[in-house]
Formats: sequence, structure tokens, C-alpha cells
Amino acid sequence: PSSPAGGGLRVLFVTLEFRAGVFSGNGVYAQSQARALAKAGHEVHVVSGVPSNSLERKQSRRTHYPGDPPNLVTTEILLSEDHKWGRLDAECGWHEFAERAGPGLEEDLVRGIADFDPDVILGVDWSSLPAARSLSRRVRSLKRREGTADEDTLCDNASTHLIAPFVYSNFRVFTRSAPEAHAKLEADAVAAARGVLVLCREDADFVAERLSPPGIAVAPRVVLPP
Repeated sequence: PSSPAGGGLRVLFVTLEFRAGVFSGNGVYAQSQARALAKAGHEVHVVSGVPSNSLERKQSRRTHYPGDPPNLVTTEILLSEDHKWGRLDAECGWHEFAERAGPGLEEDLVRGIADFDPDVILGVDWSSLPAARSLSRRVRSLKRREGTADEDTLCDNASTHLIAPFVYSNFRVFTRSAPEAHAKLEADAVAAARGVLVLCREDADFVAERLSPPGIAVAPRVVLPP
């Protein structure tokens, strides 16, 4: 998507790992990417997981971290399966992340994302897509209940079940090392995406050759972390 005439985009940035409980390069890269987007003039609303042992109040929350740009806020979704925190593969807590981003998310947090009204969803790795879809269903339901839904926009993204176009930011291609567990998950994310970002040419070639939908040419863009 291109920037609106008035300036930057409203970016809904979905990532399992972000600030709280960072355990890998994914969290570091995600923070760097989100900050860079905010500093470039875009409004960024991050939706991330957070392990329950990292928060004093045992509930999801919206917060702004000191030192972050004012146009970067985070909705942290509390996850109870702490034994799965520290993994990004198919054994991570992606099922709970999707559940808590949808039916399990407090309505005031859903309303905050609905009011944000994103122009684009930027999802980190395959685990972001189920959460983005679950959250989109909640936002659609809320807007329709309150009579504020833009049906034209909803129809534009109906095939992907998302509230905005999806850009797949692939920090790691898990299918390269564990195809049986990850090929369908990553192929689904590629198929749902309007654009695919990767960190190196080798990943770009692999995604194009092995994870593209049948009959559709996908040309991932190599973007190095800021």
C-alpha cells in the first residue's frame, strides 16, 4: 500500500516476540523495524505476545515504552504457556497467541485497534498470520455491532480474512530446516500476503521456489534490519 495523501501509513505490526521477555534475534529485529517505521513518520501499533511471568498485572495491556517514538504503541497479549516461550518454531505458543488475540482479548483493547484502523498489517514470521486473522474477526464483529464497519474495505480483504492488506516479514524460513512441520504454515502466510520481505537472497529464492502458491509468481524483497 502507498502512503495516504496526508502522510504516513497506519501500520498494525503483529509479532509473537517484541519487547517483554525477548529471547531471540526476532524480538531485536522486530523492535528495530517498528522503531524505524515510526521514525519514518508512520503510526505503528504493535500487537505482541508476552509471557505471564514478565508482567505484574496478569492481564493484557496497551502500553508505551519510555524511549520509543510517541507514534509507536504496543498492545501486549498475555500468554499463559510460559513453557513454550523461547520457541519460534511450530512448537511455540502460536495457538494461544491467536486465541488471545481474538476471542480472549479484552474489548477495550479490541476497540483501540479498531479505532487505529490500520492501512496495512505487517506480520513477523508465519505465527503472525493466525493472530492477525483472529484479531481481524474481533475487530470486524465489533465494528458491525456498532455500525461503524466500512463494508467496501472489509470486502477488499475478505479473501484473506484480514482487516487490511497483509505484508509478510519473514525473519526466518523454518521450512528450510523442518519442512514437515512448517511448509503449510509458511505457504499460507505467503499466499495471504500482498508483499513478502526476507533478510537475504537465499531466503528470497527459497520462498519464491518452494512456498509460492501454484501458478503465482512471488518475488520477495530483501530488506536488511535497520
